[in-house]
Amino acid sequence: MKKILIAIIVCVLLLASTSCAPHETDQAPINQNDYLFAVSNNTVYKYNIKSGIASPLCGDPLCKHSNDRCPFYGVGEEIFKLNNTIVYYKENKILKYDLSTNKSDVAYTAEGNIYYPYLIEDSIYFNTVTFDYSPDANHPTSVDLLCFSFSNNNVKCLNVEKLYDMQRIQGIDDDRIVWYDNGLQLLYTTNYDYNERNSLNEEYYGIIAGGKSYRLKVASSSPISFDLYGHQNGEDVTVLHGIVSIKGYHDSLIATYNSKDGKYIGQAIKDDGSLMDVIEYQGNDLYAYDSDGNNERKLCSIPDDYIIYSLAPTKITLSNGDYIGVQLKEYEFDAKGYVIGYKASTNIAIINVNTGICVITKGK
Repeated sequence: MKKILIAIIVCVLLLASTSCAPHETDQAPINQNDYLFAVSNNTVYKYNIKSGIASPLCGDPLCKHSNDRCPFYGVGEEIFKLNNTIVYYKENKILKYDLSTNKSDVAYTAEGNIYYPYLIEDSIYFNTVTFDYSPDANHPTSVDLLCFSFSNNNVKCLNVEKLYDMQRIQGIDDDRIVWYDNGLQLLYTTNYDYNERNSLNEEYYGIIAGGKSYRLKVASSSPISFDLYGHQNGEDVTVLHGIVSIKGYHDSLIATYNSKDGKYIGQAIKDDGSLMDVIEYQGNDLYAYDSDGNNERKLCSIPDDYIIYSLAPTKITLSNGDYIGVQLKEYEFDAKGYVIGYKASTNIAIINVNTGICVITKGK
């Protein structure tokens, strides 16, 4: 009897140790050609193109993916795919996850917390921020811009003088990096070494299709919509008008527009205590165009009971071969039923850009 009791205790201890700490699993290698990847609910999800199943990238069957015991919980919003590796970040670490071995390793550890990473070829650019809240501090934050190369594991500090506000990469235009200064709220461009700075006094978001680069300007503020324009013979040329969300993919532009009447979501409480109706105007029809904005064709329609969050032009992990992933959103309500915000849904729409076939993924 005593031996049986000891055996039971040992089993319980082993079970507890495996469920409380992240560890390698015996799951099969992930075929990157079969999946899209995105961050949702503070963890990384993989989306099977063939089956439409959404499941956490962490393969531990005992992990709840809801706390720091999961290696992917609490990661930043932007993740990237580099060859057969998923690149992501968490607090002050740049990490990489090998899809062929299912192993996660720390690529680089920074002195401060990491913000706004952006992958360009085999290098990742990012801000590192340290905080100083002492009474005699000249500035509460100190920012450095770093570039880490995965090809040689070298890191380079790009800024010569200390920065005090974060700089966010908006895109690439004419082989130059477009930056947005969070403090000064200004756009500017530099070369890849953060030199040769030029001002850019216009609204911008980098869209690339067919080897061409496009920008966005606000066309309407209520509801919000944009014009997509490019340069031809030194002049601005409007390519698409009144779009809401846009993605350049291969030689095509994929866009959504506002619906005419909008969709009633519920009511929200304004600052003065009065109620206001919450209307979602983002339409559910996706249209495809050639890279010059011609040859319009309706690609597909997202079912009416889903709401498009974004076509996510910068999320390269949501594109794979003939397929793109469209993130959906869910509105959040308080205990009284009032709208308090929205978040990205765990499930996405997977769309074949050639056939227009749309599949809403389902959680595993």
